Amino acid sequence: MTDLSPKDSSPRDTFDLTMVIQLITRIKEVWFSKRGIYSMLICVLLGISIGGGIAWFDEPQYLAITTFLTEEKSGGAGLSGMMALASQFGIGAAGKDETQKLLELLKSRVIFEKACMDTVEIEGVRDLLIHHYLKHTDYGQELREKPVFANLQFFPGKPMGIDQTRLLNALHGNFLKYRLEIEQKKTTAFLKLIVRTENEELSEQLSKHILQAVNEYHIETSTRKQRNIYEIFKHRADSLKVEIEASEQLMAASTDRNILSHKMEQRIDVVRLKREIVLLNAIYTEVLKNLEMTRFSLLNETPVINIIDEPRYPLPQEKAQLLIWIIGGGIIGLLLSAFVLLGIALRQSVLAFLR
Repeated sequence: MTDLSPKDSSPRDTFDLTMVIQLITRIKEVWFSKRGIYSMLICVLLGISIGGGIAWFDEPQYLAITTFLTEEKSGGAGLSGMMALASQFGIGAAGKDETQKLLELLKSRVIFEKACMDTVEIEGVRDLLIHHYLKHTDYGQELREKPVFANLQFFPGKPMGIDQTRLLNALHGNFLKYRLEIEQKKTTAFLKLIVRTENEELSEQLSKHILQAVNEYHIETSTRKQRNIYEIFKHRADSLKVEIEASEQLMAASTDRNILSHKMEQRIDVVRLKREIVLLNAIYTEVLKNLEMTRFSLLNETPVINIIDEPRYPLPQEKAQLLIWIIGGGIIGLLLSAFVLLGIALRQSVLAFLR
């Protein structure tokens, strides 16, 4: 017959349960004792003091905010109107692609390098923008303290060495992570570029030259094919002009030599040159027409970045929020004190069981 009566708990289960109960009791005694409360209060006050001190003495960041609009002139007026109408219904992705291209360019290393290689004047000192970046930012000064970067200089137009490339890559990474912010509204084509540094002039110059580099690079890459065609037509037009002038000189000289001659065979060169000049002028006129059409197409295809709002002095400042740092410091102090007291209670419980 099966025994259905409850089995007695094993000594090990009783030991574990007793240990847990005593540990909880010990934690309560440690946490809510006068010593525990005073310890937690001291840690909270210390955390508040540290957090408030960090926020109070934190160096402000100057924000250079530029609002601009992207516009690409392509096609005729009718096509532009149809594209605008289609965009209202969410049809067509050309504008979105153009904006996305600009967003990627703003973050790219090539644009950052182009901007840093420009010469600007900050606080009365005229130097490369990258040298000002190293001088007027905390991260730049930190890099300068390393022996490999201490006396490193950059020279525009000259290829970079390994150390220069490493330094530029480090600055670019820091710039993307902490100093560059791009805001985009989904309903409009407006973009907002925000650059923040510890120096007011540096923020303004960096924002200005980054946008300038993006504009130049974007125009160069977007109109490369049209510019090549334009250069071909221009070179052909210049060559035809030289040929026409040379033929006119030859015809004038031949006419002068045969001006008193009554024999037609001596005037064949003049007739031949006149026919050649007429043909060259016809070709030249056609080439000039194509050249003008290509030039107009090039101007019409040129993407434009329209600046709506530029940074103006004094720039707005951004500083660590005092209240957030105080609250955060207090919470961290409370958690640290709680964990320390928990460790003390655990240690006391273990020692009590070992006795």
